[in-house]
Parts: sequence; structure tokens; C-alpha cells
Amino acid sequence: MIMKKFQIQLLVALTLVAGLWTLISLKVVEYPKLVKNDKTKTFATPDIFIEINGVKTEMTSSNNSITLCQGTGFKLSTTATGTNYEWNFSGTPIPTSIPELTLSGAAAPTSSQTVKVRVDGTDESIEFNLRVINAPPSGVTLGASSSSICSGTKVTLTAGHTGFIDRYEWFKDGVQLTGANASTPSTVNFIEITDPGTYRVRAVNNCGNASSSDVTITQASIAPSNAAIASSGTNNLICSGTTLNLTGSATGSDLTYQWYLNGTNAADAISGATNAVLTINSAGTYFLIAKNGCGTDTTSITINAANRPGKPGVTPTSAILFCGNAFPRLDASEPSVSPGDNISLYEWYKDGVLIQSSATERNLVTSANGRYHVIAYGTCGGTSSDVVTVKSITPPSFANLKTSRPPSLGCSVSSLELSVETDGDSLSYVWKKDNVIVSTSATFTVTTTGNYQVEVTSAVCDSTFASEIVNIPFISTPPTTISMSSPASLTCDGQITLTANSDGDGLQYIWMKDGVEVDTTLTNTYAATVSGIYTVKAENACGVGPTSNSIALDIKSVPNNVSIIASDTLVCGSGIVTLSGTASGTGLTFEWFLNGQSVGNTNQISVSQTGNYTLRVTSAVCGIKEASKTIRFITAPSNVRIIPGSATKVCNLNSPVTLYAQFDGSESSYKWVKDGVIVGTASSFDATEAGTYQLLVENECGNAVAANAINIEVGDALATPSIIIQNNSGSSVLCSSGNIELRASQSEGVVQYRWFKDNALVDGATGEVLNATAPGEYRVEISKNGCSSLSSTQIITSNLPPPAVIKHLTPIEFCEGDSVVLFTDILDVTAQYVWTLDGSQVATGSNFTATQAGTYTLTVTNTCGFSDNTQVVVEVTNSPVTEIILNNNVLSVLSANIRKYQWYLDDKPIIGANGSTFIPIDSGRYVLRFTTEIGCEGTSNVIDFGGIDVNSNPQITISPNPTSNGNITVTLWSDQDAELTLINHKGKVVYRQSFPKDNIFVNQRLVDIGDLQRGIYLLRASFSNGQTVTRKVLVL
Repeated sequence: MIMKKFQIQLLVALTLVAGLWTLISLKVVEYPKLVKNDKTKTFATPDIFIEINGVKTEMTSSNNSITLCQGTGFKLSTTATGTNYEWNFSGTPIPTSIPELTLSGAAAPTSSQTVKVRVDGTDESIEFNLRVINAPPSGVTLGASSSSICSGTKVTLTAGHTGFIDRYEWFKDGVQLTGANASTPSTVNFIEITDPGTYRVRAVNNCGNASSSDVTITQASIAPSNAAIASSGTNNLICSGTTLNLTGSATGSDLTYQWYLNGTNAADAISGATNAVLTINSAGTYFLIAKNGCGTDTTSITINAANRPGKPGVTPTSAILFCGNAFPRLDASEPSVSPGDNISLYEWYKDGVLIQSSATERNLVTSANGRYHVIAYGTCGGTSSDVVTVKSITPPSFANLKTSRPPSLGCSVSSLELSVETDGDSLSYVWKKDNVIVSTSATFTVTTTGNYQVEVTSAVCDSTFASEIVNIPFISTPPTTISMSSPASLTCDGQITLTANSDGDGLQYIWMKDGVEVDTTLTNTYAATVSGIYTVKAENACGVGPTSNSIALDIKSVPNNVSIIASDTLVCGSGIVTLSGTASGTGLTFEWFLNGQSVGNTNQISVSQTGNYTLRVTSAVCGIKEASKTIRFITAPSNVRIIPGSATKVCNLNSPVTLYAQFDGSESSYKWVKDGVIVGTASSFDATEAGTYQLLVENECGNAVAANAINIEVGDALATPSIIIQNNSGSSVLCSSGNIELRASQSEGVVQYRWFKDNALVDGATGEVLNATAPGEYRVEISKNGCSSLSSTQIITSNLPPPAVIKHLTPIEFCEGDSVVLFTDILDVTAQYVWTLDGSQVATGSNFTATQAGTYTLTVTNTCGFSDNTQVVVEVTNSPVTEIILNNNVLSVLSANIRKYQWYLDDKPIIGANGSTFIPIDSGRYVLRFTTEIGCEGTSNVIDFGGIDVNSNPQITISPNPTSNGNITVTLWSDQDAELTLINHKGKVVYRQSFPKDNIFVNQRLVDIGDLQRGIYLLRASFSNGQTVTRKVLVL
């Protein structure tokens, strides 16, 4: 006991000493730990290392697992000092005296172990897992939290694998990452990245490694927006047993998608639904989340379940069983539909054949007998109505009695059956014997003699037709004789009536053609319509009589009742229509024509073209008749577009914008709609108002709306711009090696510019300023909101100005007191102009008014220093002077160089006094104003004239005076003969007339002095006693 106690104390002391050394040694280890064992000793946790294939790894609490490929040797070691080491493998110790244990591949464990080391029986390392494996990792995967990355954000990459691994190695663009992301232990399967690139992960264990597929992370710029879902179905409906596609879209780059059903929680995600298109087969609310590295955007769409429409009802507007042509309209009621659905099409069928299809018209106007029904279509298909039978009833137009045997009783015949041949529909019958009703059946059995008749009634048409009365007698002998007669043997009327004559009673007649029975009648006549040899026999209850004589008939006819029956007159799309021709007559040939061209020569043809088909039926002997029918093959309009004939944004609508219809299809009508109101129905429309225009094109086979509506906008007219020269001191003269800056001056704000030089567009000149480097005519156009305005021309000239030219609009030879304006068309605000007269400067402007004679010189100097001059000679004529004289009461002019005369009295022009001489009458101041040959005006001297006393003698009067028509009444108060003369202002006699004296003192005459010019005349009366009287006559 004492010995043991000593040993224990010594061991403690050694442990303390060793512990101090160990503590000092552990200072160089990364993670030293002190463990106090009891009150007298502190223990350190030993480290533990494993070296496999030359790679030494320290096992720690955070790295406590490592793989070992089966059959691989390894070495365990520790830096802890001691004398005894115990290496524990899942509870089985292996002692060593040194701080290491080496196991060969053959001695290595074959199954996974937990491993630790105990030093000197007290200090234990951490325990780590030694995973014994026999294969490299497999099934390595790599996922990303987003396929794109946004600036300033992170994307998490997550790895997965099958089997045990030691670590993950991460790669970007083929290069292994270094630093913090170089590798991660097996328990950390993700990293966060901030850069775009192509990433891969490699899983490593002691048996080898395996890599994932590449994952590409792109750079996103903006978060998704405008997420939307479009359905391939109608009205967002889905029909039972069908599928439809939902197509998602969003604005943004590098987008990924995830579809959800009825919510956006993780549990609502549709597995594998990561494409933009999702195929669904059930109703619900579908969500789409568009995502990239910058964010997400969510949208949804609700898809409702739908079924086929309910059964539509059909209501006729009038009776469906009727007389004549009163065909009813069939009105289809709108059937019930699923919520959100509507009826998109109504199809009407007659006898199982489609005859009308419309999206809006659900009623049908019938025109023929048949069985009708309508199918109403919704999103999920169509449902048929019940069948409605429409029938037009024909009233009876004839009633012919027929008998089952000859119409007589006797000779062992005790009964016979009567029937009626008629053409009516839905008939009732009334049989009468001796005018007493005996039956209402369709036939009647006769057992007694009498007079029989049937009345055929159509109740629908309220029409009754009675047959002829047939007598049924009792007989005992058959007929013994018969003969037959005919009014003709040849006809073109189509028939010849044959008449039989026979003895006996109760007869019926058996008619034969070419020996074959063709009819049996109760009457003795037969209407033959076919050529042949005819005979007849009479028969009664007692037997058949002899055969009559034969008659050969040649029966021809003008074709009658020519008609065309068409299987259809309107075909939507392509197809075949059968045309059948019918006509009455014999020996007929048929020929068909389309738009004048022969297309067939049988009674039936098949056609596939639109046109007017004519059937010509010909009888070689009796003539021709025709019938026509129009067949239409119509294509429903599609691909409708509106083509504007000019710009749709205009400054005014003084000239309309013509809109044209363009579509695929045929025979269509048009509806132009402006802001919901129909404004036109032609193939084009002249729009004269602003607004939105739409077009509907329709025909019997369908309709379509234009894919593009046209919006016509009217802007404000722009003010005319001007051009300002910004440099060159404002000069428009372009000097050598220079340029002129032209700036557009306008008041319209922000506009577009286009510059023109010599009426040609200057390439690339779209700014406010243009540098002109060549002479020419420049203009600028501004435009805004579809309106434009063009400036006036700015002329830029070169440094060598054109030769100066002096121009004038009036002659440079003029009279004294007049003037002429001299000017030049070289207009430059910076140019200098100098005018000189005979060498002396007189003006400096671009024009000058010359009033003096002489040589005028113009010198023009531009800003570049170039100058040119030109001259013009101006001639001035002195004012003309002339003299007038009075000789023998005649005024005349002494000068002969006069072109125009005008005589004045007291400063007033004398009407018509325009000659070189003038005979004055009234007293006053006479003067002549004249114009010379060169255009100078002058005024003569003044002559005072005392006048001629033309009113002193009362022996002559004139009325009216003044006169406007040249007719005056002259009254002479004298018993003398007289002669009248009329003298104009030039002294010329323009009228002369003799006045013989009358028995009375007063001689009055109506004088027609003719068509005289306006002016003053002298009427002079010269009497036989030598006396002369003069009067003044004024002609207006």
C-alpha cells in the first residue's frame, strides 16, 4: 500500500513536470487546450494527424471526417509528448510507445472507424471519422439561386453528391477558385459569388473525384418588369379533356421562369414548369414569377372551365306548313354558355348541308322546303337545335278520276275502285254519288250505278278542285266499233289531241303507241306528246272492243319550261356545283355557256367558277329557248388592312387622306367606321376629319376587321422660318477658303430641320445651323407633328460677283420733268454701291432715280474686295412747244410733230375733238394739249373765241336735243324751200336733206341722222330766199 501511494505521487509529479513541458510545447500548436484533471494536475488535449498518400491532415472538431480508399495505408501521429500512446479504432486500442502509428494497406481497416489517441492513459485527442470507401464520389450536381447576377448582389451556388467526400473544389471559367472559396469541407456544400461566369464544382475523396456540369451565371442589368401571360385559348377558358398553352413574357435580361398554381408558396410551384410556355389541362389561377439576379416580377391569369353551349331554340316567324311561297324566317335563340364564354358562330343546315355561317347573324330566311337545324358554337364546340321541317303546300290544279277497271257494272262485274290523279299536297277527299257524299277516303269502291265525282281539298291553301263527273252504268254487251281521228299529223306545238268514237256505254279507252299501251282514260280524248303510230281500243265491263284505225304523228315542240336546277348558287370557298337542265319537248339538244363560251353539251354539268351560266335548248325543227343562272364562289375576307394614300399626320385636311381597303377574298362590302360610327361603304374612303378609322369587310361567307386602325391627326400649321447669316459680317458673298454660317430662325420650339441647296436635299444637314461652303440657293424646312414649312431662298454668291448690270423698267429716253429708276439685281447688304453721273458721284444705294441726261456709272464692291462697274446713257427731251391759230372760224395747229390731240374749252376736254383742226361754236378760251411722237406732252397758246350766234333766228327748232339715238324732229317756220346740212366739228358734212315747202307755213319733218359718234354738230338750214339759219346739235 505504501509503495502504491508513492508511485502515485511520483506519477503526479512527473505528470506536472511533463505537463509544464507540454504546455510550453503546445504554444506552437494552433489550438492548445488546458484541461484540469484534478486539484493537482492540468491536462492538454493532444492533436491528431492522419497522413494518406503523402498528404498530412490535422483532424479537428470542425474537420472531423476524412475518407480512406479501401486497401490504402496511412499513418496517424500526434505532437503530444508522453511515454504511452493508445490509438483507438471504434473502441479497439492499438498501443505504441511513440507518437505515431503506421498501418499498411493490408493492415488498414476495411470499414469505417472512429479514431482518437490517448497519451499516457489520460490525455485524449478529439475523435474523428475515418470513412472507408471503395469508389470516388458520383452524382455531383450544382444548382444556383439565380441564373443571373445583378450588380451589388450575390448568387448562392449549392452542390450535391452521392457517397462520402472530403471536400468540394470550386471552379470559375475553368480556373479553380483560391482563397476563401478554394475548397470547402464536406459539411459545407455552398458558396456565394458576386461575378458572372461559368461555374463547376468537383467533389473529392480518397478514391478520386467527380465534377458537376457547368452552370453559367450571366450579368443582369435591371429587375424583371411588365410580366404578362397570354393564353392560347379563347376568353381564358379551357374545355374539358383539352389542353391550352400559357405563354409568359417579361421585360428584362437573363430571365428564368417558375409557374405556380393557385398561389405562390413553394408548395404551389409546378414541378419542372420553368419554361416560358406552360401546357395546362385544368382550370385555376396560374402564377408566373419572372426572375433574374436583380429581382422578380409576378403576374397571374385565371383560367375558367367551360362546356359546350346549351341547345339553341328555333322559332319560326310564321307557319312552317303553308301555302305558296310564304316561307318563314327561322330565329335561333341564344343558348346558355359557361361564364366568360360567348357564341362565336351560328351554322344553319338544310337537309344536312351547310347553307349559312355567321358570327353575328343567328336567323335564317328560308326559301325552299327542307329539314332545318342550327348549330351554335362556343369555345368548347357546338350544340345543335332540334330539326324544324319547313314545307310549302301546293294546292290542287287538276283532278282526274281513275278506275281499277272499265267504268261500268254488269257481265259479272259487280264492283270497281275509283281513285284520283292530282298534283296537290296534304289533301283531303270527298266522294259524291249523284251529288251526295258517300266517302272521304282517298279511293272509293263502286257497287251501284250512278254519277260519280270527287272533290280534292287543300286545307292549308283553302283550295278545292272537283273532278269531272263519271257515269257508271249497268251494261250487258261490249263495244263493237271504234274509230280515231286527229286534227293534224305534224305539229311544233308539242302535242296533238286524238279523239276516239265507239258504241257502247261505261267505256274506258286504251291508248297505244307503236303497239304499246301508253295510257288509259275515261274520256275519249288523248293528248299525244311523242311521235309514233297511235291506235285505241274501247273497253267496258263486258269486254274489249276492236282496235281502231292507226294514225302516224310527228310531234315536235319549241322547248318549253326551260330551267336550271343548281345544287347551290353560293359556295363559300372552293367546291363543285352541279347544274341540271330541264325542258319539255322532243328532239332536244342541250348546250351550256359561261360568259359566252361553250362549256358543255349534256343536260347536266359540274362547275367551279363564278359566272352567269346559260342553258340553250334547241329543237332542230321548232326553235331555241334559253335559261340562265348565276353561280358564285366567294371567299370570306381575311388579312384585312387599311392602306393610307398619304401621310396620316397632316397640317390640315383641305385635301382628304384617302384610305384604301386591302384584303384577301372576293365580292365584299365595306363599312368604314370612325370613332364607332359608320361613315362610308365604298372600297376607299376620303377622310376629312381627324379621328380613328377602322374597316369591316364582309360578304355572305364571313367578315373580318382590319388588323390596323388608322389614326388621322391634324396638327397646327407652322410659321415660315427665315435664314440668318451669323458670320461674314452678315454678307452673303462667300470669299475664298471661307464659309458662311446659315441659321434657321423659327418660333415653333423643338422642330426637325432639313436644308436644301439649289432645291436638292443636303445630306446629313438636319441641324439648326448649316455651314455653306459653296455658292447657291439655300432654303431650310422645319417640321413638327407631321407639319412642315419652307423658308424663302437665301442666295450665297462667290467671291467673284457676276457683272453688274443696270436695269430699268421704264425707258431711259424720256421727256423733261419725267424720270427713270436705275437699279441692279446684285443685292448684298454688305456690298458697296456707287453711282456717278458723267464722272461725279450722285448716290450710294442699290438703285437711283435719274432725272437728268448723261452717262450713269454703277460700281459694285463686295466684302471680299472685288468690284465691277457698268454704264448706261440717259437722254432727256425738252418740253415741246406749239402754236394754234383761228382762221375762218377754224382752229388749227402749226406744228406737225404731234401724235395725239385733245382740244379744250374753258379747261374742259371737248368730246371727240382729237384732230389737228377744230371748228369752234361756243364762245370761250380754246387750248390744245398734245403728245409728241416721242411721248412728250405739251400745251399750246390760248385763243379766245366769241362764238357763233346759232340761236338768234327762230325759224328752226330741233327736238330732242341732245339726242342719243340719232333721230330728231326738225320744224321749219317758213314758206320757203330749204336744204338741211349737218356738219361735224371738223367741218365735214355728214348729213344732207332737202325740205320742199308745204302748203302750210309750218314744215315739220322726222330726220334720221344715222349712227353718229358722240360730239357737237351744227345743223344748217339754207332757204331758197338766201337766208341761212344754224342750230347746235349734241349727240350723247
